[in-house]
Amino acid sequence: LPLPGQRQARLRRSCCQGCGDVRVPPAAASGSSGAMLHIVGFGALFFPGLFVLARRCARRTLPSWTVGDCSLISTRFVSSVQAVLATISGLIVVSSCRDVKNDRHWLATAYVWFLIPYMIYDTYAMYLCHWYRSLEKENVNGKRPVVRAVKSFVQKDFLMFVHHMAILTVLVPIGVKNRREITMQ
Repeated sequence: LPLPGQRQARLRRSCCQGCGDVRVPPAAASGSSGAMLHIVGFGALFFPGLFVLARRCARRTLPSWTVGDCSLISTRFVSSVQAVLATISGLIVVSSCRDVKNDRHWLATAYVWFLIPYMIYDTYAMYLCHWYRSLEKENVNGKRPVVRAVKSFVQKDFLMFVHHMAILTVLVPIGVKNRREITMQ
């Protein structure tokens, strides 16, 4: 049987140590795969949907702009929205937890899963903007082999591409693993 102090410490750790005022949504607290899939699915709809909406608004309000220009401004808008969401999430977690490294906040865990579709969307959006820029420069009337375009994109934006792939393949799995270990303590 755990001593009363040990039980209280374990309960505090499940949210944020000593915060008491942060309510953990049951699905997010459990770390269930169903809840995480819902978060990934929401992000997979949210970021591309916001991009399409922003590009459509840009095309209607600025008809003299090219599709490439509208895509570029829409990509920057979506990136700005993601930056604001990440900042707000970080501020909430930091202000709610005494020990940010070892405490667990449901928003920190959920945002790792929300980041996955953003990184995939952003990689595609960067490629799309590269595609439109290369069409304007080369004036090839949209006839450019896809393999050549992808190769050109990876060569030109190599560090940004590696940055996105490293986040998806290295940092997200580490973040998920660390969040699960904190939950199990």
